[in-house]
Amino acid sequence: YDDQENWLYFGYAGGLGPDNLAAQIPLMLKAATEPGEKRPPFWIDLESGARTNNQSDLAKVRRVLEIAKPFVTESDICSICGGRFPKGESCCK
Repeated sequence: YDDQENWLYFGYAGGLGPDNLAAQIPLMLKAATEPGEKRPPFWIDLESGARTNNQSDLAKVRRVLEIAKPFVTESDICSICGGRFPKGESCCK
């Protein structure tokens, strides 16, 4: 994480939702992390998994956010450019 340009960003999509996300996140991280390395930044696409009757379901979105919350660490989002940077450091000035 000393060299942000070489971070590996990865993501997962397909079949994810509040009913299986808690079990799937650890599997995703295990697949993407070498032993002894820090966890790489990742994203999750679960648009259909957060819908009911083809409409966004805020209750499902809230459940997903609560499930994902323990895995959101070590970075902040810049309010100017939207980029991610390590906690405690700065981005745009």
